[in-house]
Amino acid sequence: MNSAEVVARDNGWSVVSLSASSGTFRNELLSIVGDILPDDGSKLRLSSVQVFGVGGSVERHPSPPVSIPPLIRTALTAGADHMAAQGAGLLVTVDELQAGDPAEMREFATALQHVTRRELRPLAFVGAALPEVEDTLLADTGMTFFQRCARASLGALSVDDTLLALEGPIRDSGGHIDADALALAVDYAAGFPFMVQLVGFHSWDICDDPAASIALRDVEAGMFEALAVLTEQIVRPVWKALSPVDKEFLFAMALDDTVSHVADIADRLGKDGNYVNYYRRRLLRTGVVATEGRGRLRFAHPVMRDWLLDPSFGGYAPF
Repeated sequence: MNSAEVVARDNGWSVVSLSASSGTFRNELLSIVGDILPDDGSKLRLSSVQVFGVGGSVERHPSPPVSIPPLIRTALTAGADHMAAQGAGLLVTVDELQAGDPAEMREFATALQHVTRRELRPLAFVGAALPEVEDTLLADTGMTFFQRCARASLGALSVDDTLLALEGPIRDSGGHIDADALALAVDYAAGFPFMVQLVGFHSWDICDDPAASIALRDVEAGMFEALAVLTEQIVRPVWKALSPVDKEFLFAMALDDTVSHVADIADRLGKDGNYVNYYRRRLLRTGVVATEGRGRLRFAHPVMRDWLLDPSFGGYAPF
């Protein structure tokens, strides 16, 4: 999303950057779009509303505004029209879509569809979400616009891409990382994009002088911090949201060192292939597990397996 925002700004577009999980998504969107509009001593307000709030028009009126706030559609139309008059457009980026308030997301999706596809205003949208969005936002029958949007799944990074993702930002920021430290960071990140970010950030932050060099000890300390963050922000919340059968499935996988065969998982669970494949698909959608060739699975990041096998976790292994 950052890259999309840079490209948009470089081309003269205005950018509205939001998080669906903020709890104030609607108000923030209206406020930021309002700031984009020219400051002529008036306020954007709703001047007319059609039945069920699916229409409206924009006018400029002397302050103070009426108590009824504009619709999201009204605001986006006004913002896109203002940018169109300058030969540019409006980009809206939204992170954490899976955590958005359903009512706000429905209004937002409806507005996007109307402004972009029906009115053909210069408005673009880029969103990001955890894989669980398939079972939250995209499972909502009122989100047909989002369901039709082009998607790009962010899978595991290759070793070469992980090297670039770690070394590139360090170098571009005037730092250096020792070869053995970089190799350890790449191995520990295991291609998991968020872990790449965490290890890189904490290794840099812990190092006394990144310009001199980030050493092996800095990466080891960075790994410890990254593990704590990943556990609290990803592993625990994901685990809490899983069903009892999902959890049994993961315990069955944890008995294998790296790769698990679906047939072995079925044997351990005492279930047939259809039953196991149903939960395999569920867990693939959450992003907890990933495929490793036909009929084989692995944890998306080894941290989940390590956490399940840690005696302090307090879970149970029913096998």
